Amino acid sequence: MNQEDYDVIVIGGGLSALTCGFILARDKKRVLIIEKNPFVGGVCSSYEKDGFVFDRGPQIFPSFSKGFQLDNFFREFGLKKRLNMKRPTNPLKISLPSGTLDVPAGLSNFKSVLKERYPSEEKGIEGFFNTISKLKEELYKIETRRRMTLIRFLIFWARHPNVVRYHKKTFSSLIKRYIEDETLKTYLTAPWIYVGLPPSKISALTLSLMISNIYDGGIYYPEGGSSTLAETLVYGYQRYGGKLLLGNEVDSILVDVVRDVPVVKGVRVGDKIFRSKYVVSSVDPRHISNLLEGIVYKKYTESFQKINPSLSVVRLMLGVKGEKLNTKAHDTLLFEYENPDEVYSELLKGNVAFCGITIPSLTDESLAPKGHEVVCIRTLVPGEWWKQNYSQKQEKLVSSLLERAEAVVPNIEDRIVVRELQTPETTSSVDGSVDSAIFGWAPTPDVIQKKMPTQLTPIKGLLLTGRWSQPGGGVVHAMESGWIAAFKIIKFELMEGSSCPTSTSSSCST
Repeated sequence: MNQEDYDVIVIGGGLSALTCGFILARDKKRVLIIEKNPFVGGVCSSYEKDGFVFDRGPQIFPSFSKGFQLDNFFREFGLKKRLNMKRPTNPLKISLPSGTLDVPAGLSNFKSVLKERYPSEEKGIEGFFNTISKLKEELYKIETRRRMTLIRFLIFWARHPNVVRYHKKTFSSLIKRYIEDETLKTYLTAPWIYVGLPPSKISALTLSLMISNIYDGGIYYPEGGSSTLAETLVYGYQRYGGKLLLGNEVDSILVDVVRDVPVVKGVRVGDKIFRSKYVVSSVDPRHISNLLEGIVYKKYTESFQKINPSLSVVRLMLGVKGEKLNTKAHDTLLFEYENPDEVYSELLKGNVAFCGITIPSLTDESLAPKGHEVVCIRTLVPGEWWKQNYSQKQEKLVSSLLERAEAVVPNIEDRIVVRELQTPETTSSVDGSVDSAIFGWAPTPDVIQKKMPTQLTPIKGLLLTGRWSQPGGGVVHAMESGWIAAFKIIKFELMEGSSCPTSTSSSCST
């Protein structure tokens, strides 16, 4: 058989995999990224059809304001100049049955709007955003986990009081300490829809980070479409000698057992073997037992069955004639109910209780021919629900999406030039996920606190990255997951011979 040797092989070409590969290649590791699709980026990618650029996934890119995580990353690694992140003047509009709220760019502007509308809540608004800011700061200062002694716990509590207070709680318990008005609560927590769980169910830590990233870190969009983000990472990766193999799927991960310890040796792709000391997988970890041909700890694989996946997404991508629009917002969130729990309950039944309408061409005119707009209409659905009576559900859902979009794009059906439907099956075909869960695992407090897989696995040299591992789903977290995996490998190499290669060694967990 043909054989090649590398230091690290990364399975998948999404943002987490590209981030991981880039950092390792920059560290002078010989790295190979293998992606089954003929394009990079996974669901964070775009394509052109009849002059319109359509995204396969996210069209909201937070945390690119100066000083925030992703801006810092691209600056520090010398990629900022190759990436033009455009910031919409009108990033977000939230629509409830009782009224609407236009969210301006900049947290100070947003707070001014809220205080003017809810003067009696002024003190609570300040307290709310201060706590969110402190939580984020504390979370990013948490050091590598070590065995917790009483002294270490007391030190941790003193340094991270908000994390200690909220790490077991839902976001509802946080916001009710500051805000009394129920409608204001709904407006402030509207970004829950970007991670798929309402405030009463989602981890306080997860939604705090999302709210900070959206309202403070800002909403941005990469000029040219979401593929630009992945292509920028590829540029940096290949500049440092990283190899990229597209259109090839890994058939198996090679493992030897050395002194009763399973050790990764590389991967097999067709009739070719690629040897490596480390393999980083960004695919759904529920596929791992198949890739390993059964060589894996049963307890480890069974642990994934105890975690609920997030919701999936249906997107109706349209190229429309650019006549009158009833919004200037990059993204409009239409909720059918005031109460997020009612919205979520209806979504679980497959009803369109939420409709998001993104018009990225308002931010980047290059996405559509002159006089036209790109419109994405989306809702969330359970992946399993979609698989039953597919054709009937598709017709009904599309009709509901178009009906709701009339509020933003009048006479929308008469204006359609190009039309594409992206379903949960589309997501699975791109990223290979079992149930098309667009956000990975549902981020409840117990999942964030205990059940979310770390980058390490029971197999020495095999690491995870992506939305299925810490810290979870979303563009920011996906890239964070990639650099966590990369720096773990760099650390292992510096500590060659230490006992830190598997998840059974708690001192190396993050």
